[in-house]
Amino acid sequence: MNQSWINGQDGISLGHKDTDNVFFKNVVSGNGRAGIFFRDELESNAASRNTFSENTVEANGRPGGTGYGIRIEGATRDLKFLSNTIRGMRKGDQSIQTVGLYLGPRTDGIVFARNVFEHNLNKAVVDESQGTHNELQDTGD
Repeated sequence: MNQSWINGQDGISLGHKDTDNVFFKNVVSGNGRAGIFFRDELESNAASRNTFSENTVEANGRPGGTGYGIRIEGATRDLKFLSNTIRGMRKGDQSIQTVGLYLGPRTDGIVFARNVFEHNLNKAVVDESQGTHNELQDTGD
């Protein structure tokens, strides 16, 4: 188990050919923007074919902004998110990590199954993907 917490911007940042990795039982918490962030890359450099399983992603973002549990940008393809907990939190009277999962317009082949959303998320999923191969299950939307 690894912990990635209290980074100024993102907890885990992936891009430029960060492919074919497995992230298992990590805790990603208290980061400034996103717990897990896939950078805006061309398909040739995108962080595709990664799997995230049994991770906890919580309390990312800053009061007054939009915090993301998982934010996927670029031409990122073929990701799996299985049995993760994505949890919003509050700082004072403001919610942080207001979005659980964000899919950017060029993402495709995203499998999202058996994940749990908890606590103070304004929106569990924001799906702007124009891809036709995403499988988003149990998202509450």
